[in-house]
Amino acid sequence: MTDNMEKLADSVGLRLIARLSMIGATPVLGMLGYLAMGWLDAKFIEQAKATAVVASQVQDVSEQLPQLKDRVLTLETNSTRGRAERERFQDDALEQLRLMQSDIRALIAGQAAMTATMEAERRQKR
Repeated sequence: MTDNMEKLADSVGLRLIARLSMIGATPVLGMLGYLAMGWLDAKFIEQAKATAVVASQVQDVSEQLPQLKDRVLTLETNSTRGRAERERFQDDALEQLRLMQSDIRALIAGQAAMTATMEAERRQKR
């Protein structure tokens, strides 16, 4: 009879533990769900703040875009003008070098003629 009593006691104890765990599971799961929702809400709020910051930065960039377009246009114009001025300067410098080269040739020819004339006069004096 003690065997049956032990089985019955174990069965009653086991049932009691099972029912208590079933009763406790609902509030525990509810609490976990509540905490999870709070955590998700916090993450959504953080994401909303980050999105607002990015939207603000995009708005700032959008406001500065016309000014940047003007600056880029000015830089491109100055670059084109500077390139044209450099090419004109290089062409002028090259032309001056050609003129100097022809002047040097003329000076060499004049010096040779003068030397020849002086040699001829020396020979005549002798």
